[in-house]
Amino acid sequence: MPKLKQHQEHNYNCDPKDTQLFTAEELAQKIKLSEKKLQTMRVQGGGPRYFKLSKGRRAPVLYDWKDVLVFLESHKRISTSDNGDNQ
Repeated sequence: MPKLKQHQEHNYNCDPKDTQLFTAEELAQKIKLSEKKLQTMRVQGGGPRYFKLSKGRRAPVLYDWKDVLVFLESHKRISTSDNGDNQ
């Protein structure tokens, strides 16, 4: 598999060679969301970054675990009144 280009805007605390990729099905199970919800987030935006490996509706989609962690961290809250603006 070819090396994946690292994005400058993220500062990861792990070795860039340590990339873990998940299919939508695998990720949905891992983070307790439905595949349909991940698909909706891909269409509407606001979800974790992903790779689309070719053109077309049925093209394989993969998620890098580091990008998923960034997404999850951005949704962390400290109370029910926390709307996420206090970051």
